[in-house]
Amino acid sequence: MPDRSTDESQARARDGATAPQTPGSPDGPTVSGTRASVTLRVRRQEGQNPRVEWDSFGILRRPGMTVLDALWAVRRDPATTDGRSKPPPAFECGCSSGACGACTMVINNRVRLACRTLVDDVSPKGGPITLAPLAKFPLVRDLVVDRAHAERALCEVRGWVELGDEPPKPAPEAPARQRQLEALGRCIGCAACMEVCPQYGEHSDFLGPAALAQVTRLNETAVGQWQKTDRLALVMAPGGIADCGKAQNCVEVCPVGVPVVDGLQRLAGATTREMLLGWLLGR
Repeated sequence: MPDRSTDESQARARDGATAPQTPGSPDGPTVSGTRASVTLRVRRQEGQNPRVEWDSFGILRRPGMTVLDALWAVRRDPATTDGRSKPPPAFECGCSSGACGACTMVINNRVRLACRTLVDDVSPKGGPITLAPLAKFPLVRDLVVDRAHAERALCEVRGWVELGDEPPKPAPEAPARQRQLEALGRCIGCAACMEVCPQYGEHSDFLGPAALAQVTRLNETAVGQWQKTDRLALVMAPGGIADCGKAQNCVEVCPVGVPVVDGLQRLAGATTREMLLGWLLGR
C-alpha cells in the first residue's frame, strides 16, 4: 500500500491539494455561474471541526474530462457559482491513472476513483456532481482522509514475507494458480472495500477485506508459506475472518477488479482446516 501518514496528508492538505498538476490536466478556461456546463458540489470540512459546508463550483465541461480533471479546473479558478472567491477544495492524487488509489472519494453517493470517473458518466445531462470524502477514515480536510488504519491492518496480519538465512526456493506455480495470486496482488490500497464494508468501522474490530485478502495471497505462495501458521492464527482472532459478514460489497466496488470475495472464501477454508488440525494434534 502507498505510504500516506497523517502528518504527510495534513501537510499536503494545507496547500489545497496533494500533488502537482500533471501535464495532461485540462488547461482551458473555467467559468462560474450560468456559463458553466457542469457543477461540482463539494463537501468542505476542516479535520474534526464539526462545521460542515457545501460549496458549488461551475466549470466548463470538456470531452473526456474526469472528475479529477474537474477538481484541477476548480483549483485554478475557485469561484463558487454564486460569485464568491473560496479556497480551492483539498484533494489527494498521485498517479492520475488509477494505480495509486489516492483520489478515492464518494462521487454522487458511490465510492470511486476520481481519476477514472468521467464527468459525462456521472453527469450525462449536466446535473451537479456531489463530492464527499470517505466516511470511515479520519478526515484531514475536505476530500482528504487519513488511511493509516488500512496500513496498520496489514501490519496486524503480518502482510509481508520474512526470509531467513537460507531463503526458500519457490517451486514453479501452475499458470492458473499464478493468475489467482496475481489477481489478489492488484490491490492499490485505495480502501474503497473498507468504506463499503458494513462490518468495518468504529463499531467493530474487523480488519477489513483488503488485509485479509493479502493474507490469502501470501499464504498461497511458496515463500509466504513460511509464516502461514502465524498469519492464520492472527486472522482467527477477534477482528479476523470470522467477522466477515459476506456482504460482498467489497468486490463490487473494487476499482481494479481484485477478486476479494474469492480470497476471503479461501482464507475461511484455510482457517477451518487449521482449527481442525490444531484440535486433532491437541495444540
